[in-house]
Amino acid sequence: MLTRARVCGCTRDEQYFEYHRGTYTTQARNKLGNRRAEGLLHDVEFVYSALAAGERHGAAVYPRAQLEQMWRLTLLNQFHDVIPGTSIPEVFADSAVHYAQIQSTGNMLLQSGLRSLLPQRDGAPAAGERTFVAVNTLAVPRREVVELESASGKQLVIAETPACGWAAVSPSAPPADGETVELVDTELGDGRRSLVLRNAHVSASFDERAHLVSLVHLPTGKQAIALDAQRGGGNRFALFLDSPLYWDAWDVDVYHLGTLLARKPCRSTAPHSLMLSPQHTHTQRRATKSVHRRVSRCWSAAHFAPRSRSSSRSATRAH
Repeated sequence: MLTRARVCGCTRDEQYFEYHRGTYTTQARNKLGNRRAEGLLHDVEFVYSALAAGERHGAAVYPRAQLEQMWRLTLLNQFHDVIPGTSIPEVFADSAVHYAQIQSTGNMLLQSGLRSLLPQRDGAPAAGERTFVAVNTLAVPRREVVELESASGKQLVIAETPACGWAAVSPSAPPADGETVELVDTELGDGRRSLVLRNAHVSASFDERAHLVSLVHLPTGKQAIALDAQRGGGNRFALFLDSPLYWDAWDVDVYHLGTLLARKPCRSTAPHSLMLSPQHTHTQRRATKSVHRRVSRCWSAAHFAPRSRSSSRSATRAH
């Protein structure tokens, strides 16, 4: 075996079925539903396992039947033609209903379990005071920015929780040291601007079109954005031609990567049909010569809104 292995070929690349390239994105909603279902199942099982293990909450009922139904629906939609997006449209209509059922049941169980799990405060809270608790269902400590609703409106605070635990969060707590975000907005002339957001960890730079042109990890100095004339930024909106030879519902031919339409005029069409009678249908097809695009990003007082002009024409056909 070792002798034969020395003459075998070696592949240093991704191994995939070439007829299923586009399934990474064609049914993105389906994959999002699957990932959210997996995360929700984990959190529900964590909360009710903690309830079953705690002496104070020994009477809590583990929702075995509901969890089993949630798992059955999740696993059903992980069939090899569903999860990659290569099924017929009716399958994904069904999966959307299944994922909605999973979210509804799971969120109900999660909220009920959290109310039983978290310690209750003695006495009534002070006027205008609200109690917040951050729950961490992961096996690692977390330090995150969370949004809270307070009497003065929404505000962002830092929450720190231990692994598989929880911690109280106060809206009135001062921000931790070193978490200040610095904003530098500079006019460079000729209509060009530079906007830099920086904290203790990263520095992000944007140009006048709100393209991310630099993202540096400050402790190591590592640059995450590789600029070139083809790409032009880390958050650039790009279009590619989609005209596969087979299975246009999901397939993407390998040569599509050479059809970037970022700086070329694009044309799109949208048909609209009106049934006048069982024998007569009026169809109108509207075509646009260029892409309608508006990207708005707000950074404090700075507002970038690049726009592209477009013209359109319409053609009418009756049959």
